[in-house]
Amino acid sequence: SNSNSGGGGGGPTSPVALKVEPDVISPRQFAENITTAHHEKDIIIRSVDRFKQMLVVKYGSLFSAWRKALDVDQNGVLTQADFAKACQFLGVKAVQSLWSQMDVQMAGQISLKELDSEVAQLFAELDKLLVEKFPSRVEGWKRTFDPENKLRCDLPDFKSGCTKLGFHGQGKGSAERLFKLLRPEAGRPYLAYEDLWVNKDPNCFGHGSSGGHS
Repeated sequence: SNSNSGGGGGGPTSPVALKVEPDVISPRQFAENITTAHHEKDIIIRSVDRFKQMLVVKYGSLFSAWRKALDVDQNGVLTQADFAKACQFLGVKAVQSLWSQMDVQMAGQISLKELDSEVAQLFAELDKLLVEKFPSRVEGWKRTFDPENKLRCDLPDFKSGCTKLGFHGQGKGSAERLFKLLRPEAGRPYLAYEDLWVNKDPNCFGHGSSGGHS
């Protein structure tokens, strides 16, 4: 009878053993995990910080994201309708929530300043200096940052160009900081004119450094 009770004793324990296995991951639990993860992802992009992180991952910098995904018509401002379109393209759903967090003045439009005030301020100073000192931005860029017509400007050239221009930024290290904030890919060792402005005349970067008669 002892051995029988032992066998009977096995009866109650077997459901316990069975119970452990579905806990590892049941199809229902798997589905619930996926749903939760999906909702968490949606919540994640409801905060402006997460939205910015996503833009940096996708476009290399907030400045680049502003130019390529948000201010696509390059007029310097973004309306709520344009923002909604950009969000749709990016697969971001919480448009209203993000917009109200950025358009705190309720002006109905935002500029680069609302997305990244640091790069907006530094870039505005650089832009203003080029416009004031040269007939065009293209000419200013070539003479200041790309005198050898390499069609690219690395960090040392950018820093010396900023010094020549009289760019101060927020003090020491600002030129290097701006260089990093403007790059369209993290870690890229150079900038080109097109990374900063729309090039309305691609031929202007023709052969030879004079910008001459092509």
